[in-house]
Amino acid sequence: MFFVLLTLVVQLSVLVAARSTASAAVDGVLRMASVDPSSADELEDRLLADIAATVPGASGAVVDVGSTSTSVHARVQFEWLPPGPRLLPVEVRVERSMALAIRP
Repeated sequence: MFFVLLTLVVQLSVLVAARSTASAAVDGVLRMASVDPSSADELEDRLLADIAATVPGASGAVVDVGSTSTSVHARVQFEWLPPGPRLLPVEVRVERSMALAIRP
């Protein structure tokens, strides 16, 4: 029983780290998109590369970066495979939006 509980605690802590890392990657792409929203395809590729490089166990990532006249938005969704035994499928989704930067 102790080892099952320990496995759950480890998987939960790694899940929190994976979601936090994905959130930081989305925020970084949003900062770049708020300055130059015209390169959405390039930013989507960068977000995919950031997720693949920084979130261990992420698979099937789907990203979307877009903009309106006043804001930019980014969304990433992926299935996370925890270390150790896979008890439940975990889907991580991060969505953020940010106002466009005004150039001086």
